[in-house]
Amino acid sequence: MLAQGSTGTRHYGEHGERRGDALSVFVNSFAPPPRMLVFGAIDFAAAVADPSDPARLNPAYASGDHLHLNDAGYHAMADAVDLTELLGEDETG
Repeated sequence: MLAQGSTGTRHYGEHGERRGDALSVFVNSFAPPPRMLVFGAIDFAAAVADPSDPARLNPAYASGDHLHLNDAGYHAMADAVDLTELLGEDETG
């Protein structure tokens, strides 16, 4: 009748045919919110923060456009990821 997670009014005639008049039926289809499982987090802001002022971007990682990191900044973000924890491998490989 309706796409999952939408609401609307449908009109049906005496024999179940769709019509613009006759019986009105209010339909509310339910869609549960998607589940998101989080097993950890990576603080990328801390990885590229200025040590003297953690609320600001470290100038060594600024590209100059006040929006993006430079290559060193992206490397710092990559270095903040613990691959053994992310991939679930032990240290022996």
